[in-house]
Amino acid sequence: MPPETLLLSSLVELEVELEVAEMYWDFGDGYGRQAFVGHTSGQSFYRLKFMLPDRSTHTVSNPETMATETYVDYIFNFWLARKVDGEAFNITDPRTLSTVSVDFVDRKLTAPMIGKRLFNTGLRFRQRRT
Repeated sequence: MPPETLLLSSLVELEVELEVAEMYWDFGDGYGRQAFVGHTSGQSFYRLKFMLPDRSTHTVSNPETMATETYVDYIFNFWLARKVDGEAFNITDPRTLSTVSVDFVDRKLTAPMIGKRLFNTGLRFRQRRT
C-alpha cells in the first residue's frame, strides 16, 4: 500500500535543510580530514509551522478514516497514527515540488492555543529512504 500523504493547510512558515553524512577528524591547527559516508544527494529535513483553527467551519476530510475533522484533530490524529505504526508518509517538497517520503522527528507534539480555538504548532520531518 502506498504511503499516506499529509494534507497541509494554514502554512505560516517553512524551513528546508539539506544535510550530508560525513565523518570529520580534526587534527588541530587547521588540519583535518573528511570522509563522506551518506547518500550523494544528502538528506532533507523540513520544519513547518502552522496556525490551526479548531472550528467546524475549517475542516478536512481525513482520507484514512473518511471522517471530517478540524485541522487540529487531523494533525494530532495523523501524527499519532504515524508515530504508532512507524510508517513513512509523503509530503511535497516546496523547493523542488517533488514528492518526498518522510517521518516525524519529534517524540511529542505541542500546540499552544494563541486565540479562541486557534492553535499554533510546528512539525519537523526527515527524509526517509526505503
